[in-house]
Amino acid sequence: MPPKISFNDAIEFVQLKKRWIRDHLTKIKLHETQSRELADLSATIDRKRATRLLTHRLNKLAKTNGFTFNVVTVRSQKTRWGSCSRKNNISLNVKLVLLPEDLVDYVMLHELVHTRIPNHSNGFWDELNKYVGNSKAIASKLRKYDLALV
Repeated sequence: MPPKISFNDAIEFVQLKKRWIRDHLTKIKLHETQSRELADLSATIDRKRATRLLTHRLNKLAKTNGFTFNVVTVRSQKTRWGSCSRKNNISLNVKLVLLPEDLVDYVMLHELVHTRIPNHSNGFWDELNKYVGNSKAIASKLRKYDLALV
């Protein structure tokens, strides 16, 4: 609580926002539970099989949509689902195999579009939308899984 706020004002504020606080605590607990479940699953990932599956899917999406890239690596990352270097090397998070297929394709197409447009300009999002539809909505859906990366 801010230093200049009285204790009674703070109590009154909490009373006014009680429902909002309760709702958000419930959401936080749900995210923590999902994160723990995915963390448990990630410990059981067969890395060789995941690498094979993800590499195959990336190659198929690239070929189908006319993209080229240099090298693909699959590794365990804590903060990203994927990345694309300036040399068009694509790195994918092994934990992608835990996500729904549409989100896996989104991540891969996102990185493939970066082989043409190396930033997140409006042009990038317009180009990505040609392949995935409403990219911003899918990105929002993907963010629900971000806690699983930790």
